[in-house]
Amino acid sequence: MVLLWRLAGKPPTEFYNNFLDMPQDEISKTAVSWAVINGITDKNEYFNGEMGITRRQFVVVLKRFYDSIGK
Repeated sequence: MVLLWRLAGKPPTEFYNNFLDMPQDEISKTAVSWAVINGITDKNEYFNGEMGITRRQFVVVLKRFYDSIGK
């Protein structure tokens, strides 16, 4: 999420604190919060940032990112 947040120009965002396993560093918290608020990732109970993602999940995230930047 950090890479996509940076590609979007590091927009400021409010923190989304509903993940039970939210990353603790400031950059990751900001990037994940931005992704949730903009619909790039889902609002689940756990972020699971340490788990790998499937090819399908990756494509969905990229499509949502692409849609969110208005291209």
